[in-house]
Amino acid sequence: MLSFGPAARPACELQGGIISSPHFQHPETLLSQLPGLVYQGYFHPEGYIEFTYLSAGCKTLLGLEAAELIANPHLLTERLPPDRRQSFIKTLQTAQQQPQFWEWEGCFVTSEGKVKWLTFCAIPEAQPSGKILWQGWMADITYTMQLELAVQRSKTRFAQLVANVPAVIYQYRQGADRSDTLTYISPYIRDLLGINPDSLLQGQDPFRRFVHPEDFDSWQSAIAHSATTLSQLHWEGRLIDTSGEIKWVNTTSRPKQQVNGDILWDGALIDISDRKHAEIALSNSEQKYRSLYDSMNEGVMLCEMLYDLAGNPTDYRILEVNPAYEDIIGMKREQAVGTYASQLEGIGEIAYLEQFARVAQTGEAIAFEAYSEALDKDFRICAFATAPHQFAILFEDITQRKLTEVQLEQTVKQRTQQLQDTIAQLQSEIQVREQVEGALRQSQTQLANLLESITDGFFAVNREGQFTYLNHSGEQILHRSQTEVLGQSLWEVFPEWRGSQLEGAIAEAIATGKLATFEICTLAERQWLEVRIYPSDEGLSVFFHDITQQKHAQAAIHQAQEHFQKLAENVPGMLYQFVLTPDGNTKFSFVSAGSQEVYELTPQQIYENGQLLLDAVDPEDRATFVQTVAFSQQNLSPWRWEGRIWTPSGKMKWISGASRPEKTSEGEIFWDGIVTDITPNKLAEAELLKQHQRSQLLAEITVKIRQSLQIEEILQTTVTEVLRILNCDRVLIYQLLPDGGGVVTSEATSGDCQSILGETITDPCFHNRYLEAYRQGRVRAIADLDNCDVQPCHVELLKKFQVKANLVVPILQREDLWGLLIAHQCTTTRDWTAFEQELLQQLANQVGIALAQAQLLEQYMKTSQQLAKQNIILEQALVSLQNTQTQLVQSEKMASLGQLVAGVAHEINNPVSFIYGNLSHARQYFHDLLDLLHLYQHHYPEPVPEIADTIEELDLDFITADLQNLLKSMNVGTKRIREIVESLRNFSRLDEAECKAVNLHEGIDNTLLILQHRLRANPERSDITIHKDYAALPPIRCYAGHLNQVFMNLLANAIDALEEKLRSTHATFEPTITIQTSVLDSVPSAVAIRISDNGIGMEPETQQRLFDPFFTTKPIGRGTGLGLSISHSIVVERHGGQITVQSERGRGTTFEIVLPWDES
Repeated sequence: MLSFGPAARPACELQGGIISSPHFQHPETLLSQLPGLVYQGYFHPEGYIEFTYLSAGCKTLLGLEAAELIANPHLLTERLPPDRRQSFIKTLQTAQQQPQFWEWEGCFVTSEGKVKWLTFCAIPEAQPSGKILWQGWMADITYTMQLELAVQRSKTRFAQLVANVPAVIYQYRQGADRSDTLTYISPYIRDLLGINPDSLLQGQDPFRRFVHPEDFDSWQSAIAHSATTLSQLHWEGRLIDTSGEIKWVNTTSRPKQQVNGDILWDGALIDISDRKHAEIALSNSEQKYRSLYDSMNEGVMLCEMLYDLAGNPTDYRILEVNPAYEDIIGMKREQAVGTYASQLEGIGEIAYLEQFARVAQTGEAIAFEAYSEALDKDFRICAFATAPHQFAILFEDITQRKLTEVQLEQTVKQRTQQLQDTIAQLQSEIQVREQVEGALRQSQTQLANLLESITDGFFAVNREGQFTYLNHSGEQILHRSQTEVLGQSLWEVFPEWRGSQLEGAIAEAIATGKLATFEICTLAERQWLEVRIYPSDEGLSVFFHDITQQKHAQAAIHQAQEHFQKLAENVPGMLYQFVLTPDGNTKFSFVSAGSQEVYELTPQQIYENGQLLLDAVDPEDRATFVQTVAFSQQNLSPWRWEGRIWTPSGKMKWISGASRPEKTSEGEIFWDGIVTDITPNKLAEAELLKQHQRSQLLAEITVKIRQSLQIEEILQTTVTEVLRILNCDRVLIYQLLPDGGGVVTSEATSGDCQSILGETITDPCFHNRYLEAYRQGRVRAIADLDNCDVQPCHVELLKKFQVKANLVVPILQREDLWGLLIAHQCTTTRDWTAFEQELLQQLANQVGIALAQAQLLEQYMKTSQQLAKQNIILEQALVSLQNTQTQLVQSEKMASLGQLVAGVAHEINNPVSFIYGNLSHARQYFHDLLDLLHLYQHHYPEPVPEIADTIEELDLDFITADLQNLLKSMNVGTKRIREIVESLRNFSRLDEAECKAVNLHEGIDNTLLILQHRLRANPERSDITIHKDYAALPPIRCYAGHLNQVFMNLLANAIDALEEKLRSTHATFEPTITIQTSVLDSVPSAVAIRISDNGIGMEPETQQRLFDPFFTTKPIGRGTGLGLSISHSIVVERHGGQITVQSERGRGTTFEIVLPWDES
């Protein structure tokens, strides 16, 4: 320990610029201890200094020997970069003209090609000879500049990463006085809310004004809870952007309390609107997405909250759980359903009753993480309301992720310690290189000038611990003047240094006689100093350098790293930085912990072998992956890619990657980006595609089934199409017989499967056990006949027919079981998919409808034949009867006809009502699918090429538009059929319709709309032109539905006449229908409607019988002869009007309807 005697007066005096002191070190020894290079010389007019002295540090600093630089002083300026050389010379010239302190910083290239950052300083001083002597100092500041550059690069990397992350990164501060401010917010806030980030940071637009009023209290509560408990902030709610659109967001942030009491939250605000819309769609279509619910990796519990008489929550009961619940909790569904939370341990324990009660009562969703001691697992729990007093709990096992986070934190600490050790080692090496080995031979006056010109502080103390010297830089750093300290004891001037690191370093230097180097922070000034103590026989020489700026830079780097780490933890998916060097090598310079969640790989695994990510890409998608990366590299364009990967556990995932490349001046290309797991979206998209395919297949087969009303043809078409679609071995229709047996009425086979068409099968086992179940709509799918719960007697029967797997759906005719639609697999077992089961069930329903229609037609034809026979008998009897008898027979005929029509109307009404009732559901399903399709088009505007090609091939826009019109047309058509039924009833005088004032033109136009498909051009003819000549008709009081039926019959007959003329004459003419309306002057209070065509026309004989029932000129099967008869009845009998026809063969036909007009 250095001992100090009593305080003494200054022992050194400044006389004539020369320092003399018995305790002062030799100048050469002292200058050898100075870092950098001390020089002396004169300025040359050509812009360089002619050195007269250079210290021994010249070789270390510049890579040049002192003698070499003195002989060739221009070498110094030649080694400066050309763009900085003129600046160097200009500042020298300015300081030469007006001698003043000179300082300059710049790059210097050594003879080895190494680039250094140097600082130059000097004091030009006029000499008695008139020359100006330059005495100065050079030092290496490369490390300081590298620190500044590292800070700038860290800021740049952070800005690039934030710009590529599809989330709002923010830092939120709450003061001790509860004031709140945003200290940082990323530019993505402009995309989310349409607002400039600066207006939020400057307080012009408080963030709270964007929070939805209904969610404001929950936002404030979440902030208050996190601030009070310093727990992680979780909030999910709605924001309203500047355009008024509502956005659902989720934020996760960790609070950190500052020294002054303020609390900082660093976090990310993520747009979850898509997820919320998906949740709503899921709640509205629970059955449709049941398969997705069952396939979720997260456990799900649907629960009901229970209350006491006072309305306080006491417990909750489990209503449903998914399969993942069984795997995670270890409790079977049968055990869990109906169980109370108070009876459970682990994830459902009663400890969370308060949180879940708030969800059930307010509808507010919550999310938190919890540890279950019973299961020894960590969970992430999300809860949201599904119905009044009901809620769902989603929980994910995050035990592995928690372990990974702990391991990652340990790794970060280890790497931080390694970085600190490396920095300390580098600083030590720099200090060693900065030591000065040369000795000065100048006078003590010159030594004092040199010490005054350096930027490092310096003081010397004698063996008694008294100050003997303090240079000008030391005065500024220590805030003490030379006159204050000279002769004073070190501990008297700086008593606060007693017991500090400085005192220990002084003792060590004296004890060992070696250099002592350390860093110290002055508490009073919060100033960091780098101190070097050189012991000698005379005392101590102490150099100290202000490194506060370097410390701040290191702190800024550390803060940026922490900020970046928090960002990486809060952003979903994997953040990364990928580097491609000019020599073609690649590496990942950064990978976030999200790699474990996306790829099941740790960041360390990816650092060691980045090829693992490429190997994980599905072979079918690898080519597009490589192509997109190469395109991004060549064009420096943003990289976006979607594809499939396979994780080490064998799980297939869909991922989406996005990044933006940047090329450095060294030729390296950096990609900063993010990879997210989009598997749930892809699964929902695939399910939607399956539903669309099923609907399309069903529609195609239904059209083929409906093309015939012959039962045999309907059944054969069905089995043939099912065989084609399912690609199975045999498809058959088994019709049940009254005696309990059945017969194979239709069959389609492939391969070596034997035919059983026409076989009568009696299976008592089937009749006794399964018949009633199929009558109730049961669907039976057997994947393996040898491993199923089917009765042995039934198994033996199926094996007789080579069956190894089968799928059976009932064919119901109204409520009766007509038969079974069966698919057989004879060569191997088969797992029948839900898609196949639903498709076969829907086809069986269509077969049931078609059978009902075919049977109805068959009944109708039988009735018509019976009526025809009766008419023949009646006509023969009429010959022999008198006129009175003829009238009586005609009356009887009309009565029979009325009964027939009433019966036909009743039979038609039932299937039409079924179709009409199902149309509303079909329309709703279509709109649901269309809404979902629009959501995908909005959020995925650039689909994968396969989907884009399919959309173009199908002409999706046309289908979407036309299907709506088709549904409308079907709806109108069924309404028209029902109205026709009503007309038939009216014809038979069994019912009455409503009479009201209507616009006749609307009825005509609606009828034309229904017939629009017949008016369009086809391969056989051009468009049929419609000419309308409407007068200003008043509202006419009539039976609108009946008149529309008249318009339909007349317009359909006109189209038939035009098509017949084209077929029979092959004439070239413009088919035209003209519709005229007018108020008649010749008939008081009457209006007329004329429908004319330029078709084939009619003979006079035909015109006379035109309105007779069952009279028709059309081929059998194309007309019933009731259309014009009913039309005549509607106009004449129902409305008291007239209907007439004028026609000429080959020129066309005109029908005129005259209706009375009630002016009152």
